[in-house]
Amino acid sequence: LYSEGGFIVTDSMTVDPPYKCLRLPSRSVSVASIEANPTIAGFKTYPALLDWLEKYNFVHDTLNPTIELYHTNGIVEVELPVSKEE
Repeated sequence: LYSEGGFIVTDSMTVDPPYKCLRLPSRSVSVASIEANPTIAGFKTYPALLDWLEKYNFVHDTLNPTIELYHTNGIVEVELPVSKEE
């Protein structure tokens, strides 16, 4: 397993080493959100996303990163990159 942590910042923000900025490319994503404790949110969102992919003939685009956003209001949002199945 491999993951990175970070913050969403404006384009004008700069950071000093050892920190770095990563720009994500525009991509198609399927989004699931849930109001839940972050420790269990993934157990609900990922199965729902995978069911949606199968139902609508999409596949997980593993070349692009999956993003998990933890909002201060208790909402956890997962952006899963997708592509249309051929």
